[in-house]
Amino acid sequence: MAKTFTPDFLLQYSYGELSENDRREAETLCEQDPYLRDELVMINESKELLNEVEVRPSDRTIQNILSFSKAYHVSKLSDGSQAEMVLN
Repeated sequence: MAKTFTPDFLLQYSYGELSENDRREAETLCEQDPYLRDELVMINESKELLNEVEVRPSDRTIQNILSFSKAYHVSKLSDGSQAEMVLN
């Protein structure tokens, strides 16, 4: 019976998340099937592009976080088991 491979399977291969048997099977299939090989190349290229993207919160988001942290005071309760946030 033929096994069906999905894009998720190729993603798992690309990230090294497959068992040894599945990894070998994926490699064999990619060697034999130009479509699967091209899909894997595209996935690997996309991974490389994603690694180059710099993600940074907007200045407004940073200011909102800082404002929130200034508006509250965190203190431990007397028994030390919990903390409470008190609005300044």
